Amino acid sequence: MLPPNSNDVGAQLAGVARHPDRFLASDLLGLAAQALLVPAVLGLVWLLRERRAGFSHVGGGLVVLGVTAAGVQTGLGLVEWQMVAPGADRAETTALLGRIEHSTALTPILLAVALLSVGFAVLALGLHRARAVPAWAAVALAAGAFAVDVGFELPSLLVRIAGSTLTFVALATMGCVVLRAADKLPAPDAEAAVAA
Repeated sequence: MLPPNSNDVGAQLAGVARHPDRFLASDLLGLAAQALLVPAVLGLVWLLRERRAGFSHVGGGLVVLGVTAAGVQTGLGLVEWQMVAPGADRAETTALLGRIEHSTALTPILLAVALLSVGFAVLALGLHRARAVPAWAAVALAAGAFAVDVGFELPSLLVRIAGSTLTFVALATMGCVVLRAADKLPAPDAEAAVAA
């Protein structure tokens, strides 16, 4: 349960305070999802490595930067969760969160979260051009990642769920393609392995 995006940090902390356990669960699930994106992206980068290396490097790099920024944002959510803990001074924590969220140092990090969807769009375009995955999966990957970003900004839980579902289905389909391609690799030569 994420509180709605708000420029009013007091309202934001009040939203966290209404359901702190749900908020923590949501944040921890977000961290797990971000961690799972890394091997998924490495698989897509591997799939494009020979046919569309430029798309592979640029898209994969942007997604990794976006995931890193999203991890910082999720970490800030864990700080918010502690700010509403029993015994915390609400006036002090609200003032602190206001300073954090409006600091110029944090702005580029929060904006960098959008690199996640841009990176997925670049990877999707490369995968489509290389004909490495079904066209619908490439479109679903780009559209799903974009919808997740839009869903957070609106804020709309329905749009986030739809975007997450599209992204998941696309990545699962592409994961099957990666696994099938890896199965077709020639077996390593036992003599070469011993010599190495």
